[in-house]
Amino acid sequence: MHSGNLKNIKWTKYLEREQELFIFAAFMQTYGQLLKQETGFGFEKQLHYYNDTKGIFYKDPCELQACNKHFTNIIENEPQKVSKWIQKEQEIQKKQHLLLQNKNPIQVVNNFQKLLLYNTVIPYRILAAIQYSNLNKQNLKKKLEKIRSKSLYLTLFENMIKPLLHKVHQKINMPKNLLSMMTPKELIMALEKGILPSKIELKKRKNGCHFHISKNKIQFYYNKLDITKNTTKLPKKLSGNIAFQGKSKGEVSIVNNLSQLANFQKGNILISINTNPALISAISKASAIITDEGGFMCHAAIIARELKIPCIIGTKHATRIFKNGDMIEVNAIKGIVKKIHLE
Repeated sequence: MHSGNLKNIKWTKYLEREQELFIFAAFMQTYGQLLKQETGFGFEKQLHYYNDTKGIFYKDPCELQACNKHFTNIIENEPQKVSKWIQKEQEIQKKQHLLLQNKNPIQVVNNFQKLLLYNTVIPYRILAAIQYSNLNKQNLKKKLEKIRSKSLYLTLFENMIKPLLHKVHQKINMPKNLLSMMTPKELIMALEKGILPSKIELKKRKNGCHFHISKNKIQFYYNKLDITKNTTKLPKKLSGNIAFQGKSKGEVSIVNNLSQLANFQKGNILISINTNPALISAISKASAIITDEGGFMCHAAIIARELKIPCIIGTKHATRIFKNGDMIEVNAIKGIVKKIHLE
């Protein structure tokens, strides 16, 4: 697929995260070839936009619809497959210490992507499909929500992948923030054969790029493609879906990654693109949670219900409208968030 074909697809935003490009590239492989090998369905059309520390994952809405249909069929007609995938995820959970002991770069990267598949991608796609099933699947839903509430990939990225990036840094003295712009295959090539992208190439990726998979290879574009342009104006009032009811007033603290955890104080209102288990130290101290993204099966919604924290999800613009230190009022009964001024 070349840039001309990319423009013919009506891309829809799938998710946005503040994470290393390496993680986005790893998910691309997992959502594609690995997912298809394991479940019979894989996304052939995947596009990312990355800039500085943030990435946006786009998908073809027709493929998303086909994915939901595929997993709904499995839920209703082949429940043994779902049980097998849950069992594999449990086995991975138990073997975390063994994963950390492995030092072979190829095996480490493969294990990391295997973790993404069973701990994140498959549970998420099954949860998304449950709502289309005619069967009562409350027990399955609870099992999957438990997995989603303890997603491992960010923690294991720190413990499995970053040590490999550090080895490359020691060998060639490339800045660490650029090394995380590599893809999984490039990291393996750097460690096994000493071959890696140039410093100029990695800087260009950090400064803004689109990338997608073509014939099992990631293709980068550094000129603006104008195919995922977002012209949405910020609303004057912020609203979203209620994940857990309640009200709160407090100071905004925006947390999208681990480096932002240190500044979070008890009673702050947590605003995030979307939460994940690595942010639990902030979540547990928050008086309310607001996210840009997410449906009722997202991590923020699941953990808010568990901890009984007022939570509004899917606001689309919270991280852009508010800034650290703002005083806001969260009404998670009406689903409204507004800025307030202290007298």
